[in-house]
Amino acid sequence: MKILIVVGSKRKNGNSHTVGKKLRDYLSSFKQEVDLITIDDYNIDGCTGCEGCSSTNKCVISDGMQKLYPKIDKADVLVLISPTYYYNLSSDMKKFIERLYCYQVFDSKNRHIWTSVNDLNGRKIGATISICEQESENDIGFTTEGMALPLRDLGYDVICKQSYLNMFEKNALHNDSHAQLKIEKCGEMILNSIRAKKAL
Repeated sequence: MKILIVVGSKRKNGNSHTVGKKLRDYLSSFKQEVDLITIDDYNIDGCTGCEGCSSTNKCVISDGMQKLYPKIDKADVLVLISPTYYYNLSSDMKKFIERLYCYQVFDSKNRHIWTSVNDLNGRKIGATISICEQESENDIGFTTEGMALPLRDLGYDVICKQSYLNMFEKNALHNDSHAQLKIEKCGEMILNSIRAKKAL
């Protein structure tokens, strides 16, 4: 199965990226096919609400997101990692999630009823990781649910929702053995979910 890890931080050597790399390395050690991408490497805009995707489930905005859709389509597992900015996810991650709107399928007569492309074709596996410099879980704010709830509605079974606190200094993760074990725990949950799906 293919795994896509998406990082919504502009700090290329920051803790969000470090978590993503360590998770990628852990999953790769179990011979999983893992792709790690950084949203900032792609020139993308937020959703404009144009509804150009309504009949095809294909976004009509021509920008860097068009390079990401094939990766998303092929991935059986989608992991979202975002730093916490003002109790919420980063603007890069927000834009990325908005552009997944094209995968929603609305009832033609009642837009209060909807499903997703993944629900129609087979639900996938999702995971979220929130990074925060503060000490309290309350300071994560909406970051975790801001990623997990859209994934749920997009047809992903979110099997892992993690948050990492006290993560501001660039090397904070390297000095936190508990956090490193958490990364492996998330990896184990992803692997177990993959095995369960293969067994069906």
